[in-house]
Amino acid sequence: MEYPKRILIRACCPATQNFETIDVIKNNYVWNNTGNMIFAYAMVKLLSVKGVQVTEYRNINPKDAKYINENYDCFVIPLANAFRISFMKPLEKLTELIKKLKIPCIVVGVGLQTSNNPDAKKEYKFDKVVKKFVKEVLKKSEQIGVRGEFTKKYLLNLGFDEKRINVIGCPSMYMNGKTWKINKKEGLDDNSIICMNGNPWIPEKVLDLFENIRKEYKNNYFIFQEIEAMSLMYAGIPLQKPRDKYISLPSDKNYIEGKCRMFTNPNSWFDFLRKADFSVGCRIHGNIVSLISGTPCFIFTADSRTQELAEFHGIPHKIAKECDPNLDLKELYKSLDFSKFYEVQPKNFDNFIKFLETNNLDHIYNYDGKSELDDKIKNIKFNEPVKPLFEVSKEEAADRLIKYSTIKDSIYDRKFLKFYLKISNFISKLKK
Repeated sequence: MEYPKRILIRACCPATQNFETIDVIKNNYVWNNTGNMIFAYAMVKLLSVKGVQVTEYRNINPKDAKYINENYDCFVIPLANAFRISFMKPLEKLTELIKKLKIPCIVVGVGLQTSNNPDAKKEYKFDKVVKKFVKEVLKKSEQIGVRGEFTKKYLLNLGFDEKRINVIGCPSMYMNGKTWKINKKEGLDDNSIICMNGNPWIPEKVLDLFENIRKEYKNNYFIFQEIEAMSLMYAGIPLQKPRDKYISLPSDKNYIEGKCRMFTNPNSWFDFLRKADFSVGCRIHGNIVSLISGTPCFIFTADSRTQELAEFHGIPHKIAKECDPNLDLKELYKSLDFSKFYEVQPKNFDNFIKFLETNNLDHIYNYDGKSELDDKIKNIKFNEPVKPLFEVSKEEAADRLIKYSTIKDSIYDRKFLKFYLKISNFISKLKK
């Protein structure tokens, strides 16, 4: 059987696209969370071999089935925490599309979202939807690739054959090959660059730890991932009411001090974390980006989706509720042990490659790891990280506000210009 030559892949945005921040906000090119860029980018890179056409597909629509059947040989579907209440409608839509397709449909990295250490036999409101989805997927592929053991046990409890469920982790962990080098230094000092990240369910204990880190390390950055945070940083006000307790008003200390960043493309994110010394927080892809960049990380797992990936990949972690807000970051860094990470990653890599080949997918490791994507992006100067409104020049700030005012349904209005001028003068005095 020949490998498919025309691959359609589910992705929030093209891997080669260099979007301006305002366009990302306007069109939500990150699907609410910049972490969505990472695993899709990885799959595009992994499948971009010479002679294969890889096309990103953003708007899942069952009406596209006829066109897809006529123009593509395979549909690859990277997913994250798709087995959850808030993703049921998109999952139903995706199931309907897969049902209409006559080509292979391969799901990569799907996971269950619930509390830490979930009961595999527990019933969820989305069980029926998940069952229909997995049934359709397995009609079009040999195996389904899941994030971790929790998800595998969940699907086994729904009645699926263990041989058809492969725990592969996250595809982003395989985009740079089998071997890894985490650049752990002898220790941290007062000048170390510390990056923090969190999610909407971040426990107060972790927030308290972040506040202590902010006070102790002058070179600290909070790496936001939510689209609401991007609009807050870009224009000083979110498009809608923020869900996250750590996304606060422009008076927030990190915001005023310019100690937060966001990214509109994976490559700038990798570059930024490559210069950091340590990444700590609750975001799985925020910390995976750190590892890919060679920077040590520690994850506080706030739910099953982060816990199962951290366990499967051997990433140093602890349940978020058990976080000691007064822990010594220097001691935490010294205690980091990546021996399990180095031990399991080669095995995980081999298993992932076997998963691809079981599903008849060609990949770059059949060609010494050479990806056509690398050639396509090598001359692209990707946009720099997004900085807070009050850290940029007045000219750039004015340009941002003008662009932001054109967004449909924006809660921005002319009154905000007056507010901006007042708060800008206030912050200028603080900085003096």
